[in-house]
Amino acid sequence: MERLVCCVPVQVRVVGRLDDERLRQLEEAVRRSVLSRLRLADEQLPGPDFGQLPTDADAPSDAADGASAAVPDPNTDIGGGIRIRTSRFRLLDTELRPPVPPTAVETATEALLLGLTPTAGSTAASGIWPHVTRQVAAPRTRRRRNAPPWLYEPHVVQALQALDPRGGERAEVLRRVLDSLLASRDTALGADPDPAHDAAAEWTHFGSAMQNHFEGGFEGYRALRTGFLVAFGALEHGTAQALRFAEEYYWPGSASPLLRISVFGHPGLLVHRELAWRLQAAEDTLAAAERRELLPLITSVGTLRIRSNRNNPLALSWHSFGAAVDINPTLSPNIPGFPGEFVRDVTGIDVRSPIPDANHGLGAVIAGLLGQEPDRALAQARAQSRASSRLTDVFRDEASLEAGVWEVAVRRAGPSASVGPPGLLAAVRAAAAEGPSVRWAYGGPTGRRARRAPHGVRHDELVRLLFPPSPFLGPEPFTEWEHRRSTVELLIRMVLTFEATFRHDRTGARVMRDGQPDRVGPTYASPTLGQIAAHGFLNIPDRIVAALTAPAPRGLRWLGSHERTTRDFMHFELRELPDLYPSSADRAARQDPGNPREGGEQR
Repeated sequence: MERLVCCVPVQVRVVGRLDDERLRQLEEAVRRSVLSRLRLADEQLPGPDFGQLPTDADAPSDAADGASAAVPDPNTDIGGGIRIRTSRFRLLDTELRPPVPPTAVETATEALLLGLTPTAGSTAASGIWPHVTRQVAAPRTRRRRNAPPWLYEPHVVQALQALDPRGGERAEVLRRVLDSLLASRDTALGADPDPAHDAAAEWTHFGSAMQNHFEGGFEGYRALRTGFLVAFGALEHGTAQALRFAEEYYWPGSASPLLRISVFGHPGLLVHRELAWRLQAAEDTLAAAERRELLPLITSVGTLRIRSNRNNPLALSWHSFGAAVDINPTLSPNIPGFPGEFVRDVTGIDVRSPIPDANHGLGAVIAGLLGQEPDRALAQARAQSRASSRLTDVFRDEASLEAGVWEVAVRRAGPSASVGPPGLLAAVRAAAAEGPSVRWAYGGPTGRRARRAPHGVRHDELVRLLFPPSPFLGPEPFTEWEHRRSTVELLIRMVLTFEATFRHDRTGARVMRDGQPDRVGPTYASPTLGQIAAHGFLNIPDRIVAALTAPAPRGLRWLGSHERTTRDFMHFELRELPDLYPSSADRAARQDPGNPREGGEQR
């Protein structure tokens, strides 16, 4: 008879140290679990007969310690912190095949779970978890402050760096690790350790009052469930208590910190009470005339929405807790990798650093003599608003592009007046038509590609127009060489960006509407450079921005400020995330009927 070989994957989780007695119990439990899995397959699945499997009578007697002779369920907890889990068997050939190498997700998950083993099931995991999420999102070898050392060991860093940053592998690793930690914590608390056994039941129990807050409905909740429960203390208090905390937070009632307010002319906004106070304080700083002028310019306000962070899908957005607000999102978009250098070169306004006129100029000098601090928030908002308006002015039409290209050329080079703006724009377009892969005096491919690349005649002609030959002979300094190259490339980029502000058909021709070229529409997330040039990047009145971002602790944090690579111009949030659930002391105070705080002011 042909010998059949099968593989039964076995997962063993052990909490604590293994002494001789626990090791003997573990070996026996693994043997019984594997036999149980094979019996289930032999009885329930069609296929080969396994022949005579060992029976319960063949098992060693455990009469001395009172253990049952019955074969346990394939997934069982034998006590003492030992849990066995076996998967469905796989039939192999008559000879064993080489083991299948683990995937990057499995390797990273195993590395993290191994490091978290000492804290699994305890409240200490909640303190380590923020460090885990930061390391998974951006793996590095240098240890962050207060982070556990094992997170930066070479095998852990290598496993995390192997994950695809563009896909969902990092999110999948965090989900698997969190599911395991939640199961361990629930087991330690005596609850059901299955991490997803009742997601549908939880969703139904939420009711429409909570369901309407989730982006994507039930599927959105399933995707966010683990992180959502952790935010409400599941790693400390268990899944059941975290769900009760979430219900108290979102369900209308005296325990909820969420309020409906009317601000900036928009009624019914649901936000956290701390954010409500700050929004109303910002509106109160506006004079009556300013309100009549500015409030009609606030066309859209977005508040509570339970979803992931647009710029970091591994984390929940602060909108999930009513701690953030989006104003005019379509025309004040979220721009990863904000093109600050291009904006500066085109407009002449540097929005990448603290605004100079907040520290210099006659107004700042007079304010200093009077002992007044300059309003840096207002200066920054005005500078960004001017840059946004100037950018759209340059790319408004052919005439404005012609003037803008000439202005940039005069500022960076010395074109001859005989060329004129029309001639310069035509020369830039001719150079752009040659494409980027040409050889010219100040750029082009290198190495073998340079010998095969065509000569960029129009590029060289544009250089001579911008920088007429000097009568002085001698080598050019490198700084001058780099300046000429960047100037030519900037002007070409301006022409290409202007073309990107229009919609094109499959042949590359502009789409026409009512006899006019059709412009690309705006978007609130990750707009192209053409969309930014056509519609700008800040459409919130600078006085509103200054009122919202007043000095701490009253002011909000603006994610469109100068110090950020990713600019989320629509987004304002609290400087610190408020408490999402009460501490143990607060919960004890609520349950004590004699406590004077009962029924008083909410935390």
